[in-house]
Amino acid sequence: MSLYQIAMISDIHGNLNALKACLKDIAKAEPDEIVCLGDIVAKGFHNHECIELIRKNCSTVLTGNCDEYFSRDLSSFENEREIRLVSEYQKTMSEEDCLYLASLPFSYECILSGRLIRMFHAGPDSVNNYISNTLYASPDQKYSMFLPSDKTESQRTADVVIFGHVHEQMLNRLYNRTLVCAGSVGNAFDLIRNPAKDGPVSNTVNAQYVLISGEKNSEEGVFNISFQSVPYDVSEELAGMKDFFEYDEFAFELLEGRYRNFDKIRKILLKDGIDLNEV
Repeated sequence: MSLYQIAMISDIHGNLNALKACLKDIAKAEPDEIVCLGDIVAKGFHNHECIELIRKNCSTVLTGNCDEYFSRDLSSFENEREIRLVSEYQKTMSEEDCLYLASLPFSYECILSGRLIRMFHAGPDSVNNYISNTLYASPDQKYSMFLPSDKTESQRTADVVIFGHVHEQMLNRLYNRTLVCAGSVGNAFDLIRNPAKDGPVSNTVNAQYVLISGEKNSEEGVFNISFQSVPYDVSEELAGMKDFFEYDEFAFELLEGRYRNFDKIRKILLKDGIDLNEV
């Protein structure tokens, strides 16, 4: 019996060159499905083009925090800064694009080799989960990622959870369950960095995705997870958006493999006993 294979991509963030490289590599594997875990838009400039490619190539597309936020009607905002920010990004999308993003489902589930696989963008009950999905969270916080919510397709505890949002590929095993972050197609970075210890930035700033495979039934069987990392032309992507209002911030992330808002992440990880200033 041939194994059923699913490719999972996440966090494209308007990076067209990264998405094209990723989809080209995925095509070599000939998966049965491609699932997008959200955040197609924002940060990068090529949001309309990325939405078109995702709609053409993905069988299932889930909502991310950026998809939800940047597709909102401007009248829903009261803060002038937010209105200006969302307005600028909506100029890179069509009205149909915004309607499409606003219609995306929250989660997706399937059974492979007897395992309940649950996919979502950040957490089982929120597209903005910055706590229980991190590599550095406590076992109880990580376990909460497997639990259902009123937004998940079923009310079962998942065996495998695959998410995006934190832009770092990772795999944790706990309680006979598997927690996987697919990484980021268009905005991969590492949180723990130190100039004296860092390897080449090219190790990180690639288009990342995950492949899983198993027998498409409720019986136990072979189950595989593999992480993929595909180089792409970062300079070409940046050259096409030099006049964009967030060029400097996005260029920093793509060229350095670092998150632009270091202090925000540092405060979050301090709660888990990790000080990014002392690594």
